[in-house]
Amino acid sequence: MKPRDLQPGPIDFLLSAASVACAVYAAGMGVYKPSIALFSLAAVLVGTLFSLTLASTSPGVRQSGGFLYVCAVAGAVVLTPALNRMLPDGGFPEMLAVTAALIWMGILGSLFAWSESALLFQAVPSVALFGMVGAWDTFPGARWLFYLYIGLTGALLARAHRRGMLRMAQESGARRERLQAGPWRGQAGPLWFAAMAASVVLTSLIGAPVIQQTVEPVTRGLAVTLPRNATPTLSSSPAASSGPRSDMVETSVGNGPVFLSKAEVMRVDLPEPMYLRSFAYELFDGKKWTKAGVSGYPVGGWGRMDPFGRVARHRNPDLGPGATKLEELAYRFRVTGMVRGAFPVPGSLVELQPLLARGQRWRASDLSPGSLTFRAKALVPDPKFQPSDAPRFLPEDVFVGVYGSQSETSERVREFARRATRGAETDYEKAKRLEEAIGRQAVYNTDAPAAPSNRDAVDWFLFEAKEGYCDLYATSMVVAARSLGLPARYAVGFYPANGERDESGWQVIRENEAHAWAEIYFDGVGWVPFDPTQYASVKNRDTSEDRNGQPWWRSERGRSILVGGLALLGCLGLVGGLVLRPRPKAASPPLDRDLVKAVALYDAALAPAAGVLRKPEETVAEYLGRAMPNLGEAADEAAALAATLESLAYAPPSESLAESAREAAARATALGRNVRRIVRERAAKAAGPDRSNLQA
Repeated sequence: MKPRDLQPGPIDFLLSAASVACAVYAAGMGVYKPSIALFSLAAVLVGTLFSLTLASTSPGVRQSGGFLYVCAVAGAVVLTPALNRMLPDGGFPEMLAVTAALIWMGILGSLFAWSESALLFQAVPSVALFGMVGAWDTFPGARWLFYLYIGLTGALLARAHRRGMLRMAQESGARRERLQAGPWRGQAGPLWFAAMAASVVLTSLIGAPVIQQTVEPVTRGLAVTLPRNATPTLSSSPAASSGPRSDMVETSVGNGPVFLSKAEVMRVDLPEPMYLRSFAYELFDGKKWTKAGVSGYPVGGWGRMDPFGRVARHRNPDLGPGATKLEELAYRFRVTGMVRGAFPVPGSLVELQPLLARGQRWRASDLSPGSLTFRAKALVPDPKFQPSDAPRFLPEDVFVGVYGSQSETSERVREFARRATRGAETDYEKAKRLEEAIGRQAVYNTDAPAAPSNRDAVDWFLFEAKEGYCDLYATSMVVAARSLGLPARYAVGFYPANGERDESGWQVIRENEAHAWAEIYFDGVGWVPFDPTQYASVKNRDTSEDRNGQPWWRSERGRSILVGGLALLGCLGLVGGLVLRPRPKAASPPLDRDLVKAVALYDAALAPAAGVLRKPEETVAEYLGRAMPNLGEAADEAAALAATLESLAYAPPSESLAESAREAAARATALGRNVRRIVRERAAKAAGPDRSNLQA
């Protein structure tokens, strides 16, 4: 048995590189950044080639490969922010930093995957990446790459399994050919793992759609990031879109403390801060908002809808028949982070260049984060027109649920709305008074507790908790306005409250600027935003996850200590692997090899009488019982030899017992000749009468 047969070879390195490449490529394409996908794929291939070359030319490094591999993957985790910035196109959004960590684990791990265990461990970050890409559901090719990954990993595991069995066979003295015959063939070769991979692929094809449909009601509101309480937050749980369509249809409110990062989402070229709506909802059940229906967006010409056309107006819930005092606003935006489900727009989107569409269905997932600038036009209320009255009827087929229902809230919420608007002469004045009253009724606090699941969120917020965050303020405004007969809906998106602009004067929109507000429909201008939080006293606006204190290891000094320690350990491990020779393993005691040989000869001796080879789970005594009816005068010797082998198997190793094992091997050889003779004689005797009959 050649030594190279017991260590990973070029085929194993190729299988590992291909499987990791599938995962990192899918992760890059999952956030619409082909540059990251190609860079990661190339880095993994180069790193694996380096490992193969080093492991082939300096076999001693295999012994230190596991240690250095651990240092590499630990460094990928600790240095995630810096490494993420090294990726093309600005890397991953901060909310997806864990994806960058997993990709760098695959890249750095490929540089130190010198040993078999390190090659196999590369499958761990890879399968985690596929899990994240599957949760995003943004890259259709991920499914097929995952099937390929399963096949490649199965083949790698099969080869590793076979090498392990060969090593054990060599240590015990068994011949390699023994593993390629009888019941061991399937367990020592790739057949079993090929069957396993095929079963996983088949199960995924059949079972994945069933599982997806089962969990969709629970997960449809979850986007890429979850807060600490594992419940969808405002920005991470959008429902149906009021611009391009979304498949998500509901979002809950009052979920507890809000945790949002400072990750950049997009940049917008607007003259002043405006409410950028991503989603709108109509139906409220006391705890969550649901989209009432989905309307089409007919396109008139390349990239433009006909906003004043009769068909477009009736099918667009952002316009309607009463919105005639509008002006067209041209603006530009650039998506720089993850915008899931829809992209934020001021007013009603009517033009987008370049137009990215799939038939009649617009998807924000078609927008690729990167350097591409989109030119858009939207219809917004004319600032010179003063709204006055809200319509008491809107087409039900488009404006479903905007008037609410009597059971939508409690009586004291309705009384609160009537008292706040007493004396107002117009509907618009009612809305402004109600906006201020709700804002002054509670304190804005992002650390406020979650609303009780068995209580109406609006009633609890206004009269008991009296503190909360924007989704509760906006929900209260919508519900209270509806109690006065005003058509209102709940909107979420972004508002650039930070006032940050880049060197070109574009507004920089970050995740922590996610916001919720109410919109009320008025004759002439359509939907007008109302935001009670502008009147609220503030207890806490911070949404960062580390607002209660930063761990020491995330500080600059702590990170420097960790980086220095990992670098020192890595250098020591590399020097040790190149300089120190691996210590050979102690040889197995002589008895083990001689006893294995004796048992193998005994099995071969009884095989003609038993008719089959001994099963792996069968003892020597059980195999003797199977062959006993056909042993004849050799039965006593076979039984005595079986007893000798069993006693040697449980005796402590020694030179005298090794000699006994060699004697048992010689007896087994003689027994085999005797058994074969007996079997031939019995076969000839059984065939004798037939020959006599033929001669007669």
